[in-house]
Amino acid sequence: MTKNQQPALILFAFGLLGLGLLALHYGDFALVWQPVPAWVPTRPAAYASGVLMLALAVGLNAPRTRS
Repeated sequence: MTKNQQPALILFAFGLLGLGLLALHYGDFALVWQPVPAWVPTRPAAYASGVLMLALAVGLNAPRTRS
């Protein structure tokens, strides 16, 4: 990764972190993924999505896990 790419990666990771926090706070999917089909169990899937986004954001910000 070059120095020119690092700010973009950090901004992407913080955006992902923000979406994850919103998903956990409200217990719903972000507006990007609305409307969610009726067959999806909304609460558990939304929380799982939020946890996944938080984990990915932390992984992108950790220097050892960046590619």
